[in-house]
Amino acid sequence: MEDENLDDYQRDQLWRVSVETFYRVYYAENLTNSLIKSWQRWDEIAKFIIAITATTSAVSGWTLWNLPQFKIIWSIIAGSGAVFAILHTNLKVPDRLKDLISDVQYLKGLRINLETFRYKMEIDPNFAIEEFNDEFFRY
Repeated sequence: MEDENLDDYQRDQLWRVSVETFYRVYYAENLTNSLIKSWQRWDEIAKFIIAITATTSAVSGWTLWNLPQFKIIWSIIAGSGAVFAILHTNLKVPDRLKDLISDVQYLKGLRINLETFRYKMEIDPNFAIEEFNDEFFRY
């Protein structure tokens, strides 16, 4: 009888830990997705500003430099384009996005594996404790 209680306790502990791990992985996946969206927004804004200032610099510059009220405005726009270009390069936005996308794919796979693992425990409530412990620790 005592062995059965110990087995039940160990099964309950494994269930509890697997649920907690599942939710932590799910949270990390959602957080990483949010970071991806933020970096993508930054990437799109930076690319837009860089493209606008780069392609229109010469044409607009010739026209606007001759008008005193636009000299300052165009200087600000062109300067911000340069700053965005420098920041975009130094922050390595494409590399960060690539890494985050890779991370979220890993987390998604891990979440699905943990979910499947939990379903296996539900299907067989008398599962082999050592076998399931080993499987859980591989995750």
